[in-house]
Amino acid sequence: MKITNLTKLLLFLAFFIGNKQIVFSQLPDCNSFYIHSGGSINTINSTTYASSINSINMPSGSSGLAVSNNLNAATPATTFYTVINGIYWYYNGTTWVSTGHSTGSTAAVNPGGAGPYIYNLVGGSGTLYRYDGTGNSTLFLTLSGFSGPYDVIGDQYGNVYVLFNASGNQNLVMYNALGQVVCTYALLNLPVAGAGGGYAIVNGTLYANVGSTNYVGTITGTSITFVTANFNTSGASDFANCPFPLVALNLTPSSITYDVCLGVPFTITGTTSVANPTWSWTGPGIVSGGNTATITVNQPGTYIANVTSTVGCSGNATNQYTVVASGTSPPLITQPTPKCVNDTAFQLAVTGVGGTYSSSCGPCLSSTGVFDPAVAGIGSHTVTYATTGACAGADTKTIVVNGLPTVSAGIDQTICIGTSADLSAAGADTYVWSSGVTTANTTVTPTSTTTYTLIGTDVNGCVNTDAVIVTLEPLPIVNAGIDIQICDGATVTLTATGAATHLWNNGVVNGVSFQPNTTQTYTVTGTSTFGCVNTDAVQVTVNPNSTVSFTGTDLRGCDQVNPSFNAVVSEPNNTFLWEFGDGQTSTDGIFTSHVYNNFGCYNVKLTVTTDKGCVTSFQIPSYVCMYSSPVANFMFSETDLISYTTTTNLLNLSTNAVTYQWDFGDGSPESNEFSPEHTFPGPEAGGYIVILVATSADGCTDTIRKSISVDEELIYYIPNAFTPDGNEYNDTFKPVFSVGIDPNDFSMYIYNRWGQVIFETRDIKSGWDGTYNGEIVQDGLYSYSIQFKVARKDDKRTIQGHFSKIQ
Repeated sequence: MKITNLTKLLLFLAFFIGNKQIVFSQLPDCNSFYIHSGGSINTINSTTYASSINSINMPSGSSGLAVSNNLNAATPATTFYTVINGIYWYYNGTTWVSTGHSTGSTAAVNPGGAGPYIYNLVGGSGTLYRYDGTGNSTLFLTLSGFSGPYDVIGDQYGNVYVLFNASGNQNLVMYNALGQVVCTYALLNLPVAGAGGGYAIVNGTLYANVGSTNYVGTITGTSITFVTANFNTSGASDFANCPFPLVALNLTPSSITYDVCLGVPFTITGTTSVANPTWSWTGPGIVSGGNTATITVNQPGTYIANVTSTVGCSGNATNQYTVVASGTSPPLITQPTPKCVNDTAFQLAVTGVGGTYSSSCGPCLSSTGVFDPAVAGIGSHTVTYATTGACAGADTKTIVVNGLPTVSAGIDQTICIGTSADLSAAGADTYVWSSGVTTANTTVTPTSTTTYTLIGTDVNGCVNTDAVIVTLEPLPIVNAGIDIQICDGATVTLTATGAATHLWNNGVVNGVSFQPNTTQTYTVTGTSTFGCVNTDAVQVTVNPNSTVSFTGTDLRGCDQVNPSFNAVVSEPNNTFLWEFGDGQTSTDGIFTSHVYNNFGCYNVKLTVTTDKGCVTSFQIPSYVCMYSSPVANFMFSETDLISYTTTTNLLNLSTNAVTYQWDFGDGSPESNEFSPEHTFPGPEAGGYIVILVATSADGCTDTIRKSISVDEELIYYIPNAFTPDGNEYNDTFKPVFSVGIDPNDFSMYIYNRWGQVIFETRDIKSGWDGTYNGEIVQDGLYSYSIQFKVARKDDKRTIQGHFSKIQ
């Protein structure tokens, strides 16, 4: 099967750090590659895949095959290399010869040629050795994350390429001679390989073997895409190819020497064999062609060509050459621009070697061509430069020296802190202030006293400066005082300090009281004697007063009053002070009560203070009244009524009363007279209860009850002698009561002449029989004491007297 050969070339970078040279390369143009199969070397045509067995057989015990320069020969020539027991062997054109040099490891059996080196990879460890023909191999680098299968080839500049063909790591990596990764190619469609096989690169195509199948890969950019192929061979052990050449960038010539005056254009042409080159030249006198292979220049110096290619891995290369002028140039003064009188001295720019200088201003131009505008002064001055020799001649130029503009930044100013100053520039055409402003007029707001420098430039480019000082006057420190809280209806006085004058908003006059009607912030503007203004503010909070009223119950009474009060307020969080009018107070809340003990009417007052300190009072005059009750009292003009005289006057002794009501207790009609006369019925058991109700003008009442009885007339008889002789007549001494006595409250005592009680009794029916201790007493004079209670009265009476005992 024939695979179309793509014309794209794989570019590889080779970095030679020693001489700082980067060389572009392209894929090799060798038309064959080689397969080590058993003891034979098969030659494969890279175009037709035709296979032929090379006449050079592999030596016994050999491992791996490489094609490289003969590093061990005086004149290097392409040859074969292999490894036997860890030693490099090469074919000298007749036979295989041992170099005697170690591969660095007996496991290093995968050699690959790479310009002045042979690289050899150790299976499993990823250690890569490099051999230069002068001694044993040395360790070049250890591949990170290495896993086989693998193989190694190189290019003619010492770059080495390692193929990784394991699961998850199928790519071709290019390392430069320093061991740095230059480019990585992804392997597409190439099956994961086991042991054996290898690969080769010829003319931009990669040839590989996996198992018993051969593959051809086309390189595009940084990817290699594989398809199957037939190389007419089997049992591949290793692949080999010539180190594929890179064509160096060639620039010609490397130097040029002229014996004529410079200024005549000439060309430089660079050559390169890289595909799709992009050119970029640098140098002091490039006239044209800076992005082509050929440039036109007109100055001596160093010219550097940079070539870039994007085929394969991108890269670039450079080369340089030097142009030296051996002759002189015609004299020429580069026309100086007009100068200002304060410009520094400068060197005239001239062409031509070995010339002399002269001027119309004498010492303003030195012998070495240094012109000093300050020495020349304002005006037009001629300068001449003359040379001799092949480029002999003279050139004269006029140098104009201009004076400086008269720049003005204006007069110094004084402003207040926080305000702005207008600055105006004059005397030039363009301006730059030190604040960075580039206009003639500017407004500045400094935070401290500041000097503003003005740079003015006229139409000739001459520069002069001026400065203006803006001095800051401090603002007055205005103090409006602390925030104030008042109650609705109160007045407040706002007094600000710190300035010469103070002006309040909202019509407030400094230091004059007024009555705010709502919470508000008042701002005062203070002005210093200089006129600087500052402000401060104070908030006056107007707190509402609580509306207050109250109601009460049990507000009137006689002798003692105990009313209850209920407050009605509009604001929460109050404190209460109740004043009851009798000198007593209470701090109870909404509800309270009070006991009045003195007669009179009292004003009740409630004072409520809100949590903001606002006080409101409410008073009701004579809201509580306690009246004096009358004292009811009377007496009977006749207290001892007897059955034949039952009329008595009721004498009214009441005080503080205006009306009276009598109840006589005997069923007769009541009376409203002040002191009535009344006749009671005859005697009544228990007597009669007379009730008087006295009423004051305030409606207070008092009641008194008194009893009166109508008694039967008290009738009794006490004998003055008795004869206890047993004749049943006058045998005992005892009093005789008919009516008017309470028989249950009676006692009688009999005394002898010595005052000794010889008889006593409580039985009104029992009398003394004249005996004492069971014996009759002597006749004679005896005394008695009789005590009794009048019937239906609390009247107790005692009767004492004498009587005789006669036998």
